Amino acid sequence: MTSLAQQWAESRKQRQAELQAMFEASRTRRLQEHAEFLTDAAQNRVERAAEASCRAIGVEVLLKQFQELRLAQSAADAAERLHLDEQRRAQAALDAAERRAFVQDLQQEVATLLAQVEQQRLADFARFIQALQRRVKELSQSAQAFLAEATRARQMHAQDIQLQLETYQQQRAAAFVAFRAEMDQFRTALRESVWGEGGSPAAESVSANGHNSYRSHPDSRRLSELESLQTISFVDAPSPMPAAQSSLAVADLSQDSELTPRIRNFVERFIACSEPDVTLLQVVGNRELVRDLLAQGSKELHVDPFEILVVLRQMVNPDEVNL
Repeated sequence: MTSLAQQWAESRKQRQAELQAMFEASRTRRLQEHAEFLTDAAQNRVERAAEASCRAIGVEVLLKQFQELRLAQSAADAAERLHLDEQRRAQAALDAAERRAFVQDLQQEVATLLAQVEQQRLADFARFIQALQRRVKELSQSAQAFLAEATRARQMHAQDIQLQLETYQQQRAAAFVAFRAEMDQFRTALRESVWGEGGSPAAESVSANGHNSYRSHPDSRRLSELESLQTISFVDAPSPMPAAQSSLAVADLSQDSELTPRIRNFVERFIACSEPDVTLLQVVGNRELVRDLLAQGSKELHVDPFEILVVLRQMVNPDEVNL
């Protein structure tokens, strides 16, 4: 056991000695390499300093040569510029002389052309004045002839209009007489078809209260409306108006009157309050509902049932009204 420990100690010392020898050898080699590196660096510094000195001398020589060349080129350029300036001034003087000669020639030509144009313009203006005087004379003669012809045509047209107006008024008066007779027959037939032979009870109650002024003078009111229509010009419609057109005109007057909106509102309220719900066409098709509508309307609105019936027909068919 002791021998093994001694052997291990001896081997350890041997390894340490070997390591120490290796470290000394490595250190010596590094020192030698460092000395060689320092020697090479010193030699390189010397060589670089020599090269830098050579380059500085070469650059200085090149700069001197370049400076001499630049000065020579500058002198040549200045001489060339001076020569070009002299040539340019000579060419400018020559161009100015040519321009002055051209302007003088142009002024002379323009003056000659203006004189010719002025003479031509005066001659053309004189011819235009002569032609204008002839044209004015012709137009004056034509205007006098036209005015005379227009005066004769206006007088003849006024006579024709007066004759047509008298004829038209006579035809309208005859058409109104026929229309009034037709309306009386229709009103009588309407009362008989709605209330029978006994007449309208609502209308009788309204008359008793003194509010049936429309029924007291229906023809006189329509007569005044038709007389106001006679002021309409008949030039666009010279043909006589038949009875159907007269009745349509009276219906349009009734439609535009102040009673029409009230009657329409009443009809709409009557339909809305009807039970069960009915439409306007269903009301028109039911004789009992029409009778109730006319009776209630004449009593509430104090109007002739005929007016309510006309408005009802207009609401059913706004495009066409047949009395």
